[in-house]
Amino acid sequence: MSSPSSSISTLATVVVDDRPVVVTGGTDGTVRVWDLSDGRAIGALLTGHRDSVRKVVTGTLGGRPVVVSAGDDRTVRVWDLAPQPH
Repeated sequence: MSSPSSSISTLATVVVDDRPVVVTGGTDGTVRVWDLSDGRAIGALLTGHRDSVRKVVTGTLGGRPVVVSAGDDRTVRVWDLAPQPH
């Protein structure tokens, strides 16, 4: 589930739009969302950390599914996981 150049350092599960997913944080500073039914990545790669992601937690904010990530770059980021309209 990770790219060849990075390792998964943390993960969490959540249900998004009635679909169980796993959210991973990597040593490459990225956060990825994966469909648990087929193991494929969902949506865009979430970038913004400049160092390893050490923790991801999931929850809801304003009724929308979110992931909060914390990294070795001493930042905390909040990512909206709700499907975006096309």
